[in-house]
Amino acid sequence: MKIRTLLYCLAIGLACAPQPAAGITAQELEFFESKIRPVLAESCYECHNSVDKMKGDFALDYKGALDAAEIIIPGDPEKSTLIQSIRHAEDFEAMPDKSPKLSNLVIRDFEEWVLMGAPDPRLTKPTKEELESQVDW
Repeated sequence: MKIRTLLYCLAIGLACAPQPAAGITAQELEFFESKIRPVLAESCYECHNSVDKMKGDFALDYKGALDAAEIIIPGDPEKSTLIQSIRHAEDFEAMPDKSPKLSNLVIRDFEEWVLMGAPDPRLTKPTKEELESQVDW
């Protein structure tokens, strides 16, 4: 009886656990959530969001906005405007523009993310409340 209860609880727990978005591996999801989303929220959303401010006419707060802006070329950081901007590359507007340059480690994380195809689980435009819960402006 105890084994059956344990198996039942395990099955329920697995069914309720967060699942990666379609086409994204658990490893890619973990990488995005731990290394990419926090930097976007802290350094980018204030000026580039789909709720109330799209400086440069692009947002970085969900996948559809990134795709529409065409600032990331999945698999090719050298052709990705976002990567060139955070590197402060010549002939590109340096980002973030109101803060110091991101650390080399953070830039390498973004390069790695683009190399892996820029997997992004944020499939829908956030509400104002959702966006506010991710940043502390």
